[in-house]
Amino acid sequence: MIKNILKNYRRSIFLAGTLFVISYCFCQWFYTESLLSYFSIAVNLLQRNFFITALIGILSGAIMFGLLFLMLKLFLKVFNIYNLPFRDIFFIAVAFGIARNLLLGILNITFFFAPFVVLWGNVFNLLATLPMVLLFFNTVNKLYLNPKSAPHFFKSLCIAFCVFFAISVVFGGFSV
Repeated sequence: MIKNILKNYRRSIFLAGTLFVISYCFCQWFYTESLLSYFSIAVNLLQRNFFITALIGILSGAIMFGLLFLMLKLFLKVFNIYNLPFRDIFFIAVAFGIARNLLLGILNITFFFAPFVVLWGNVFNLLATLPMVLLFFNTVNKLYLNPKSAPHFFKSLCIAFCVFFAISVVFGGFSV
């Protein structure tokens, strides 16, 4: 199935990137509105509206798409994983990133109805990210890994996930 999708790699990545940016904008909507509210109170130059919120969400989604590319390259280099085709792995990572963003966005909708739930932002992030990381590993394991390299890839993925989540918690980025 992946081979059929990646026959036209540019079109597939463009479509996946567009979906990633839209899903990231959906995922970050509450945080973007909160940021614009604080900014409009402090500066009184920028009023919060739908289009500015969407524009900032789209720009941050495009930045995160580029960062996903760089983080995946860094992950494969740091953990000496050279036997995997980067293009395929990147496409799979983007696909699971889209699913994670949609799931986290659905969980974040509760912020609008129950503002006290904002304190659970890191829990929501964990609940949305952990299953997608495990499904990402399962997909890569099934398609590309042999029984000897699978434990190394899983260990590397767990370390990277723990470091990423710890940085996210320390810097207060609930759904980075």
